[in-house]
Amino acid sequence: MRLLTCVCLTLAVLACGDSSGPGRQVVLDVTALAAPDTVPAAGPLTVTVTVTVGGCLSFERFHVERTAARLDLVAVGRDGSGPGVACTADVRYEAHEYSAGPPFTDPFTVAVRQPDGSSITRQVHVR
Repeated sequence: MRLLTCVCLTLAVLACGDSSGPGRQVVLDVTALAAPDTVPAAGPLTVTVTVTVGGCLSFERFHVERTAARLDLVAVGRDGSGPGVACTADVRYEAHEYSAGPPFTDPFTVAVRQPDGSSITRQVHVR
């Protein structure tokens, strides 16, 4: 069921933009997810997601799905490559924060989906 949800989420995110030519929206690669071990029941919970950018890739926003038990994030960016566009070969890693407010159930799961459909997850305990 989670795989089906991830696939549907990927298709929905990619359908938001023009997928042909420069400036299309893409799901960015995530190299790290940092979350605290615990969070107070009254929150907030702030996580840091490190995304790969550079060349023609840039970070735009997070696509977010949230329940009391789980936070699912997708790093959405823009790919400016295309015919007649010269992209540099620099690769950079940008840290972006996302904060979520209560309610939280214990344990609370934070997941960030990768372009290949896999996820990086962290569990946070609620005190």
